[in-house]
Amino acid sequence: MKLLLYFAIALALFATLPVVTVLGIPVLYTLTYSLIMLLAIVNIFTNRYSFINRKGNYNPSIITTFLIIVWGLLMLILKIGFKDDRGSRDILFFLIMPMLVFVLLDSQHSITKKNIANIILFFFGAECFLASVEFIINYNFFNEIRNFDSELVDFGFGEFRSTAFLGNPLANALCVSIMMGFVLTSTLKLYKKFFFLLIGHIALLAFNARGALLVWVFIDFIFIISVLRIQKLKPVVAFTIIISTTIVAFVLYFLMENYGFGGRLVNTSILDGSTQVRLKLEGSFDQLNGMDFLFGSSDKYISVLSQGNAAGSENSFVALIFKHGIIAFSVMFCLYVFWIKTILKSQTLFYKIIILSAFIIVGLTNNALSDFQPWLFFILCSTMLSTSNVEWYYKTNRQITKR
Repeated sequence: MKLLLYFAIALALFATLPVVTVLGIPVLYTLTYSLIMLLAIVNIFTNRYSFINRKGNYNPSIITTFLIIVWGLLMLILKIGFKDDRGSRDILFFLIMPMLVFVLLDSQHSITKKNIANIILFFFGAECFLASVEFIINYNFFNEIRNFDSELVDFGFGEFRSTAFLGNPLANALCVSIMMGFVLTSTLKLYKKFFFLLIGHIALLAFNARGALLVWVFIDFIFIISVLRIQKLKPVVAFTIIISTTIVAFVLYFLMENYGFGGRLVNTSILDGSTQVRLKLEGSFDQLNGMDFLFGSSDKYISVLSQGNAAGSENSFVALIFKHGIIAFSVMFCLYVFWIKTILKSQTLFYKIIILSAFIIVGLTNNALSDFQPWLFFILCSTMLSTSNVEWYYKTNRQITKR
């Protein structure tokens, strides 16, 4: 069962829709998530630890998770009643599937969590490597909107955007940002954190995600200051951190100056096409009638995007209200706020700032939070790479060793 779980997680990370489409096996995408949901459902009915914690008390995060699942099922019934097939799929993947994954992972043994953490870190490295290669050769391997019969497109200096495994620059940038946030707050050695942050920043530059890059300038600053002032490090260690930070900054500047990485950050006007799409679509609520505004309309959302020549609304809240209506959005917002609060309760305030900045603030710069993939990454990372889980793993193994 554990090997099947590892296999399912690896497939969910690597066998994304753009990847399986390019490879000509789109059915694998459906089978992957069907397998994960099946494992989660079996786990719910066979493992009582999914409902209670180690002390025998009910786990507030699990309770909130099941409230979200119940709300998702009610919404699914409503969407089916309105014959909104697109909306039904959105509810299934956005609300129900991620919560089932959380229930499945939360009950796993710490050693299993550590193994899955290694899978996540391997994907992190592969994702960043692919993004860098795509940018260097000026070609997208798994672009979800790429014309497969076309040759290499000659983009202007710094205009190319890598799409890596997820097929969309903004989705990739948010998921990489999430992994970077949890790496930064994990118990990994400091030099490993710097390595993953370096390749993560290079990937963000390759995705040309201005919002994510600006947020990470803020995160980098507060992290370096906290390490130097709060941790009370030895002078040699502090000096090493300063030198390492300087080298990383120089490498990033070199890539931006000579290879065009992050070109949209320095070479593009603030009022570019992306910004104009935001301004146009965020004022489009007048196209919704009363029922659409209350209960949402996925078809109307697609219609508005088509009129604006956009792939997304560039705003997660706008996208969610269009898709699910103001009532469902309000309930989902409250449930998710409380759920995130329970998930991060073991983290320090400083770590919470880092994680939420890397996830929520970056996500609010575009419409990625309205999709299921960032939430899936958040669940994977919060379950596998959180400080409490990793520390508990090492403490448990030390106790076993002593015995």
